[in-house]
Order: sequence, then C-alpha cells, then structure tokens
Amino acid sequence: MAFRNNGKLISTTAFEDFYTCPAGKEAVVHALYIANTHATDDILVDVRVNIASDTIGTFFIIQAAKIIKGTSLVFDKPINLREGDIIQIKPNIATSCEAFASILLEDASI
Repeated sequence: MAFRNNGKLISTTAFEDFYTCPAGKEAVVHALYIANTHATDDILVDVRVNIASDTIGTFFIIQAAKIIKGTSLVFDKPINLREGDIIQIKPNIATSCEAFASILLEDASI
C-alpha cells in the first residue's frame, strides 16, 4: 500500500485522461481537487470514470459543475478504481483548470 499524488493541467475541451489505475493495482482516490486557473472566466467541468472491466463503460461523477474564477472544486468522496479504470476531466475552456488527486494504491487482491 502506498500513497501517490497525481496532478495535471487539463489542456483541451474534450475529455482528457487524468489518472489511469495501473496494471495489477487497485486505487482509492481520497479527494479530487479541480482549480479554476483561468484569468477572467468561471468554468464548467465534467468528470467521469471509464470502467475498463464493465461493458457499460463510462459514468459521470460530476457534470457541468461551475467553478468560479480563482476557486476550486473539491470532490471529497472516495472513488474506487481497478486496473485500467480511468478518471477523465473536461472543462468548457481549454487550459482553464488544473486537477490534483490524493491516491492510495495497492496490489490487486482479486
């Protein structure tokens, strides 16, 4: 078991991969922070999880959340991921936000 941090500038207005759970691992994202870094505008952000092991596919966990200029959105509920699952983020303005997550990573037991 190990704690990891992941941070990334979200540079497009399409869904961008933020974090992918590595092969042979399980992860618990303890908190996801998304900061609006745009100089003048509020932004809208979508966050979804692409479940690799599920034929249904992708599920939104945040949709069209408004982040006021100079503030952050904090999603402080755990997100459990298995090998290949991906957290994806999409702002409505390119290069307008940065994301950061605190992640507990451990070997898969199943």
